[in-house]
Amino acid sequence: MVFGRKCGTARCGISIKNTATQLLTERLFPQRAVRGQRQTLSITASLNSRNPALCSCAICGGLGPMTFITHIENSFFAARTFTLTRGHCQLAVALVLVASLFLPIGVMAGELDEQELPPSTQQIALQMPSLESDEHGMQHSLAKSLEYRGLLNAEREAKIQAQTQYLAAKFDQNESAIREYVELAWKEASKRNGMSPELLIAVMQKESSLRPKIQSSYGAQGLMQVVRRWHHDKLHPSESLFDPEVNIRVGADVLAEYLEEADGSLSKALRKYSGNARGYATRVLNESTKLAHVAAEAAGQVLASKG
Repeated sequence: MVFGRKCGTARCGISIKNTATQLLTERLFPQRAVRGQRQTLSITASLNSRNPALCSCAICGGLGPMTFITHIENSFFAARTFTLTRGHCQLAVALVLVASLFLPIGVMAGELDEQELPPSTQQIALQMPSLESDEHGMQHSLAKSLEYRGLLNAEREAKIQAQTQYLAAKFDQNESAIREYVELAWKEASKRNGMSPELLIAVMQKESSLRPKIQSSYGAQGLMQVVRRWHHDKLHPSESLFDPEVNIRVGADVLAEYLEEADGSLSKALRKYSGNARGYATRVLNESTKLAHVAAEAAGQVLASKG
């Protein structure tokens, strides 16, 4: 059997099967190389001749029969480790040739292995994140953040204003003065965990009816009626408890201290703050709940107006 079709119009004078069989036999079974030395020299001379059948062509992929035979020899070089009989030798060589006829030369030569090619410019461009989309995403996130912050500020303002109007009407006082106390309560509560501005405002209501200059016969002063001699460690000597900001700060410090001593029980802390006055804690907590309800209604109106 002659390999493939013949190159050009010339006839192949040498059978590729016979040539490959002899070469593979010598490679696989070197002990027979001495006996076939003359045949090998004859085959080599034939392959090196100018016979058109042995020149490179499209059928051989431009490699030629000699290169093809070399690939077959390399592919089955490991078979030298086996010891076979004469009949087995011929059978093995024949199987090698039959397999080679059904496999592309590139596969036999190991030339069709998948290679990692560098990515093209287009592939790189597709894998790179779009700067324009990132910028758009950042602008969108920033806009959402600003919108959320604006909404929170609007809610806070609505709550403070609603509580101010509620207290001014209840105690018949000027809204501007009441608003100062409400804002100070919100500011102080924001610095503390577990303490709402409504709680501080409710204590001010109960203690002084939101009058910053009042003083009791017992020596309690200001909005939250703080006794200086008992809490002098929370005050600087130059500070006055008639200053609304100082008074609310110290009153919040006292209440936080009592909450810690009461393991977080607000009722117990309020009872101690009042000197165990009957019903004091209940009235403060109820007023705190009322203030929270007023604030919640105002916040709901803001959300409704924003859509």
